[in-house]
Amino acid sequence: MQELFHLGYKVSEHDEKLLEPIQEELEAIEQAKQYLKSCSYREVAGWIERKTGRYISAPGLRKVLSRNE
Repeated sequence: MQELFHLGYKVSEHDEKLLEPIQEELEAIEQAKQYLKSCSYREVAGWIERKTGRYISAPGLRKVLSRNE
C-alpha cells in the first residue's frame, strides 16, 4: 500500500527523495472536489480507485483534499 501523500505523485526514478507528479491522478483529485458536492467521500474514493487504479480510503481522501486546500 502506498503512502497517502503519494496519491498524485510517484517516487522519481532518478532520485528516491523526490516525487514526480502523475497528471491523471492530480486531475482526478480536482474532479473529486466537484463530485463531493453531491456524493459521499466513500463514493468518490471508489470513483478515484476505478479511474486511477490506486486505492484510497474515504478518510484518506479527506486528508489528501485537506492538504491540497
